[in-house]
Amino acid sequence: NHSHLDTASFVLTAAGQNFIDDGGHWPYGHSLGFFDTKPGGKRWDFPGLATECHSTILVDGQGQGYGDEHDGTIVGVGDWPEFAFATVDATRAYPQLSRFVRYFLLIRPDTLVIVDDLAAPERVRFGWRTILPHPTRRTGNDGDTWGTWVTSVPDTRLSLTIHCLAPKPEE
Repeated sequence: NHSHLDTASFVLTAAGQNFIDDGGHWPYGHSLGFFDTKPGGKRWDFPGLATECHSTILVDGQGQGYGDEHDGTIVGVGDWPEFAFATVDATRAYPQLSRFVRYFLLIRPDTLVIVDDLAAPERVRFGWRTILPHPTRRTGNDGDTWGTWVTSVPDTRLSLTIHCLAPKPEE
């Protein structure tokens, strides 16, 4: 545990390029309170440690809880020539959820599928966070934020296409 609020977060690197990243870097300053990890401590004010700076979810705009009771569990992993997978149970990281299990499936050579199984005891709004370090554009003209996104590495022919296969947000 490195005391980031990033359970079930991920980064994606291919061809030596980061396509999905963490939200940045910050100083390790004792005098700034960086190592003050108690609940409510100054460490949690460093933006790079927050859930918002990682590729995971927000619940009603809120990130993960902090403390030993808000951990995650790697449920399973597997690796074969044609594919690889990992499953993470991040339910305990979010006090407001009754379930958050994230499934990763890598279909070689170049397809990654991520499925989030989410449930809450009451109605909430989920936000899917992805930190994209390169210029990104939404394709299509359907007028909403769901759909297809393309991020491209400048001065290369490398790109990543993200298809959001989720229900559209309710009005």
